[in-house]
Amino acid sequence: MRRTGPSPSLYSPASSQLSQLELEVITALSEPAPQPNVTTGPVVSHPALLRCLSLDLEVSVEDGRLMAAAAYRPDTGESLSMSEHPSVGNLQRLERIAEGSQFLLGHNVIAFDIPHLKALNPDLGILKLPVVDTLRLNPLAFPRHPYHHLVKHYKDGGLVRRQRNDPLLDSKLSVEAFVNQLGRL
Repeated sequence: MRRTGPSPSLYSPASSQLSQLELEVITALSEPAPQPNVTTGPVVSHPALLRCLSLDLEVSVEDGRLMAAAAYRPDTGESLSMSEHPSVGNLQRLERIAEGSQFLLGHNVIAFDIPHLKALNPDLGILKLPVVDTLRLNPLAFPRHPYHHLVKHYKDGGLVRRQRNDPLLDSKLSVEAFVNQLGRL
């Protein structure tokens, strides 16, 4: 049974700061998922993901320097990975991939990624996009979960104890988390 919204007792302090787009997405989820069509390219798993740009940044805890960044467009399958301090060319490529995006998606994107992007270049066009933060939606979708971090199974197992984060995989995981959240809201 689909809920029309969480009960007031399930709201967390973060949920009171949801963006207007997040609220609109939560209330407009009655559309069925699109059917695959091999002639139109990648198929998104929910209409709400049409033309979103999923973004993840990795920043040094020592000096706040951007270590890596990635962006992913689930509607086109296009992606961008930057493993060094972003050059003007990389930021232009990021802007090009973002063209036509309806919103920016990420896990903790409001409190973490966006301030770092603003510090790099406050005039980036992607900073003008509406934002959906999966970290803020997760307590609403899964109120009984004891944690709401992005689950990174690619770091499980193996002998490598300190495996680095992969921003491209994390941006794709944010899309997956959003689809799971939409299924619960």
